[in-house]
Amino acid sequence: ARLINNPDTLALLPVYSSIGWDAEDFVNALHERRDAGGRVFNPAYIVSTNGRAMDKAEYLAQHVLTPLWEAGPMVATTLERTHARLTQFQGLGSFMAAQVVADLKNTVGNRLFNAKDWHTWAAPGPGSLRGLNRVRGRGGVKIWPRGESWLHELLKLRAALNAELPTSWTPLCAQDVQNCLCEFDKYERVRLGEGKPKQLFTPANK
Repeated sequence: ARLINNPDTLALLPVYSSIGWDAEDFVNALHERRDAGGRVFNPAYIVSTNGRAMDKAEYLAQHVLTPLWEAGPMVATTLERTHARLTQFQGLGSFMAAQVVADLKNTVGNRLFNAKDWHTWAAPGPGSLRGLNRVRGRGGVKIWPRGESWLHELLKLRAALNAELPTSWTPLCAQDVQNCLCEFDKYERVRLGEGKPKQLFTPANK
């Protein structure tokens, strides 16, 4: 779901965890939507073929999803360990694997739903690296200073933010703050004339 990131495409796919993985079925469904002129992937996430000259649907089926399926369950006892397992596979870098972890931990019944690091673990992406540097007055650079812990600084920011929220609100977890930093970086890039968003969100019902 994260690799496709398009509800209309996902609606064409069965729940493979219930019926078993079928790479050919997956590719055919994506090609059917493509051939009908529909958007297959949402470009909010960069999903490439990692240098392979081949169709993206076939690449995902052959080199990402089939190896994951054949490897068996990826969920460990913590978010951090699950993330480490996922990033061993082609096509799942640190950012994308963290997005998958976020989905798993918010799924009732999943092992990560009650993980001990549910509130305190997050992985940096380019946007949140820049965002936290901006908060700390370092400008929009994504290189984190050597010897400093990005997660440690993020947790300090999380504590400060939660202290300002109304007590009736659900406290922000570390991944919430990571997402906020990514969006803050986008906001600052536009405000400072450093860039513009790849796409704008248009609500279906205004």
